[in-house]
Amino acid sequence: MKLFKKISHREKVPLVEGDELSLDENSIVEIKGAKFRKGKILSAVEVLFSHTSPHLIIAYTNGDILVYNIQTWKKQIELVLSESITSVQLVEKGKFLFLISNWEITVINTMTWKITKTKKLEDILIKKAIFTEDFNTIYIISDKKRVRSFNYKTLNEENVFKGHKSGINMIRLSPDEKTLATCGNDGKISLFDAKSGEFLSFMIGHADEVHSLDFSSNGKFLVSSSEDETLRLWDISTFKCVKIIQNIPNAFTMKIYSNLLVMGTVTGDIYTFKMY
Repeated sequence: MKLFKKISHREKVPLVEGDELSLDENSIVEIKGAKFRKGKILSAVEVLFSHTSPHLIIAYTNGDILVYNIQTWKKQIELVLSESITSVQLVEKGKFLFLISNWEITVINTMTWKITKTKKLEDILIKKAIFTEDFNTIYIISDKKRVRSFNYKTLNEENVFKGHKSGINMIRLSPDEKTLATCGNDGKISLFDAKSGEFLSFMIGHADEVHSLDFSSNGKFLVSSSEDETLRLWDISTFKCVKIIQNIPNAFTMKIYSNLLVMGTVTGDIYTFKMY
């Protein structure tokens, strides 16, 4: 793999009266005439590629949304939401961006980058979630050991997926939406039939917690990242690890688009690799 691009993002903290007097110039950043204290580096909760334009969308835990043009690697859009974000997904061929907080879904039109609607999910705590492309099913990490699927329109529960002994960190659907993958603090990756909920197999090899994973564009492989600082490439047909890349920082999130792999690390950096 070849490192292609690295992006860092810091939380912006508005200055209050008297702050400027106690801070040196290197601790202050000015944006559009307003002054902010330089804050802590943030970890990305999700990275996405637009289906209709050459954009990389990065969502951070504090509610910041940054949009980069991947041809020039220039930041084009910056949004600030009032709530923290747990999950983000593009739907309807990239026309809408869904932002999910603990109890609410916010919909943004990616043509105007304006909020179009919000939806409360009463009594369903969402840690992370993904939708099917037809928008009928939502898969939710709702507690430490289970993923639950619901009919999005009725919110009736359809299946429960159990494959970990401790906290689940990420869920992904294969491109054909037939397979659901989860990873957890037990170091395991679990595969399920996404429709029936049937457990298919564990993929075991990481020596520490697995925080992120994603399917290749053709659905034949899966890439995972762990606190053991390795990236592993798995063959879905055999459930076996076929390649290990050492000394890669642990990622909280990752996304594969064509031959690009984008990772948001625990230190707040965004790494973009070319895959061969």
